Amino acid sequence: MNKLIHIIFFLSIALSGYGIGDTISQEHLNMEFDTCFGDLETISFGDYQNNSVIWINLSASWWTSCYNVLLEGDEVYLDWKNDSRVQTFINLDELGLPWTCQQWADNTFSGGLYEDDGVTPASPQIIDDGGPPNEKVIWNWFDYDLSAQYPKNIFIDHDMKIYAITEIDMSSEAVNEIINEMLSNAPPGCTDDTGCNFNPNAFNDDGSCQFPIEGCSCNSIDTDSDGICDQIDDCPDIYNPFQHDQDQDGLGDACEDNDDDDDGLTDCWDYWYDDGIQMSAAEIEAAIASGSCQDFELKYDSKILPSSIELLNIFPNPFNPSSTISFNLINPQIVNIDIYDINGQKLVDLTDKFYNSGIHNLEWKPEASISSSLYIVYFETMDFQTTQKILYLK
Repeated sequence: MNKLIHIIFFLSIALSGYGIGDTISQEHLNMEFDTCFGDLETISFGDYQNNSVIWINLSASWWTSCYNVLLEGDEVYLDWKNDSRVQTFINLDELGLPWTCQQWADNTFSGGLYEDDGVTPASPQIIDDGGPPNEKVIWNWFDYDLSAQYPKNIFIDHDMKIYAITEIDMSSEAVNEIINEMLSNAPPGCTDDTGCNFNPNAFNDDGSCQFPIEGCSCNSIDTDSDGICDQIDDCPDIYNPFQHDQDQDGLGDACEDNDDDDDGLTDCWDYWYDDGIQMSAAEIEAAIASGSCQDFELKYDSKILPSSIELLNIFPNPFNPSSTISFNLINPQIVNIDIYDINGQKLVDLTDKFYNSGIHNLEWKPEASISSSLYIVYFETMDFQTTQKILYLK
């Protein structure tokens, strides 16, 4: 019984044809047709469901303006050839006449238009229904009347519904007007397939496309809500929008442990760029004074770390014209070194700035106004002071 109903339904479609508003059956959408001419060897209209609108021109070979059909078909094809949303087809079969596929294809060379190169013929798909004369399938779908004086134009929208049927000789402008109507009625959305919200059923891009951050995927998450997806975040669990990595070990400063270089000192670069701006000298002093950090070295210092604060050496002594003052620090801190004469008068403020832990060397080269004499080098840190004598000989 079901098979009988199916046969009756198929015959009713074949005999009565599709009208405006009808949806082409899935069985018909799946049917495969050969092409006489064009880019494809075979076509199935189902391939274009939800992604294209279709124009089909049906014409009989005996019609005196048949070449006009080819010309108009070429123009419509050239207008839309770079737009995958529009498919154009021509069916020039005629019942009872022995025209071959090749003959129809040859006609496109003799009377048609050409691609941009002026050599390659324009190539709208020419469909060959094939089979005996009374098996002109597409003609039967749309009740093509052999006594008609004009071609029949079929317009099918993205839902595979018949949008319009005309039985007049239409110009390419008139055909394009209806095609544009179908496109404007198609659903809007993101048509860029690289967009995270790409809609394969959308025809008209409405500017809603959302794209992943470079290096991320559409499915990426941002655990710490800092605007950097976990895939590329150098510290994915802690908010760090600046992505600073002062020691360049691939792990963000915000995620570093307290002593990355294992020198026994709390790293200061964890605080260096908290606000995206390098800490000022005052902020450095405050961080050290509060005990927040001691180490501004970005990697382990290969120099031997001092076991105490000390003024190591002054060499040469006596000296002329200059001498080097060496000192080492166990912790990074502000160091002040002044030069006094034997009467306690300060002559030179040699340094007063922040130094990292380790051994440091400063040169003192007296100005020409400094006379030969014994001088006192005064060395001071936040919690340590010492002095040492130095003899300058001109």
